[in-house]
Amino acid sequence: MDDNLGAGQGWRFAKRTQWDVSDNEFSARMAELKKEGRPLFDLTVSNPLRCGLDLSELGIAGSFDKDGLLDYRPDPLGLPSAREVVKAYYAEKGVNVPASRLLLTASTSDAYSYIFRLLCEADDEVLIPAPSYPLFSFLADISDVRLKSYALEIGEDGLWRMNRAAFMAALTVRTRAIIVVNPNNPSGSFVRSEDLDFMLVVAKERKIAIICDEVFADYALDAGTDAVPTLAGRCEGVLSFVLSGISKILALPQMKLAWMLVQGPEDVLEDAFKRLEIIADSYLSVNTPVMLAFGDWMGRRCHVQALLQARLRENVQAMNEILHDYEGLDALRVEGGWYALLRMKGVYNEESFVLRLMEDERVAVHPGYFYDFAEGAHAVLGLLTPTGLWREGLMRLAAYHRRHAL
Repeated sequence: MDDNLGAGQGWRFAKRTQWDVSDNEFSARMAELKKEGRPLFDLTVSNPLRCGLDLSELGIAGSFDKDGLLDYRPDPLGLPSAREVVKAYYAEKGVNVPASRLLLTASTSDAYSYIFRLLCEADDEVLIPAPSYPLFSFLADISDVRLKSYALEIGEDGLWRMNRAAFMAALTVRTRAIIVVNPNNPSGSFVRSEDLDFMLVVAKERKIAIICDEVFADYALDAGTDAVPTLAGRCEGVLSFVLSGISKILALPQMKLAWMLVQGPEDVLEDAFKRLEIIADSYLSVNTPVMLAFGDWMGRRCHVQALLQARLRENVQAMNEILHDYEGLDALRVEGGWYALLRMKGVYNEESFVLRLMEDERVAVHPGYFYDFAEGAHAVLGLLTPTGLWREGLMRLAAYHRRHAL
């Protein structure tokens, strides 16, 4: 049967959507256990609206009481007032960002799609770090882009660095962009200053763009001294795109507002931005009420981020305490972000171990293969998990590993 045929009556679907649309075994089993109603120690929590924190002080509803809600003056870049809010956000970080080089989107996923469409012909290539977030593969497929990985490796100091030989080997004449996730999801590692300098030299020589996803950048926990806090203002001579949004900055994933900062040499920057403006004008995806409320929300972000930071730090401390004297599970250093990594010794079938852990102990963790780890067995945990549940789940995980790891 033709793989592009639909299930009924010979309807055809595009090759770019040729995915396995069935639930994977992990997701299917987790859904079954939740339906049973028995307690589940879910250590994968990353939804800030489902982690037991009170975010009511943002005053969401009151912020929509604005003049202009019933007016419509579309701007493909986003309302100037909202772009000024983003400019002020970077100013607080010590970076002067022209509002004229900011473009608002509904999500960073939209921003990636815009950039891929700007830079890539069908079957052009984009480099992504490994480990990395699985969403990239779908975004690339939708844009007819091919992904190639460059490895991140952990050193004896517990910090992740780019494997430069693997990076250079991944480059081809069809490489159009390099994605940097800062801090990385799921490793929680910031890009190292020397690695960024190396990438910039290569990108400038080969005319390759850099796309930096910084949605977790406000959640630094234990960053090394050579960590790069942001690529905004750091990519001289290279066409680059810095992405972020309120999904993480304000813990408001449902409000759908993100942005890209476009940087680069003036001779290419103006042309690139005009083309992006046409792409954005074709969608006009950001809604006016959110843009009008945006300034109010950003004014209260310190309160929100303080709550989240407290949960993140409390859970990292609990993880290190519980696993301190147990050599079978290595809690890797978390420089920033909402995820933690455990390296599981003596586990040779990662998927089987994680499924049995969920079945026998009612503890859910994500297996490392979801995130394209090159070697070893890993568990990926969500640091927003309520702390009581987090501690009990970790103790159950450690006890189960003692009994079943080889």
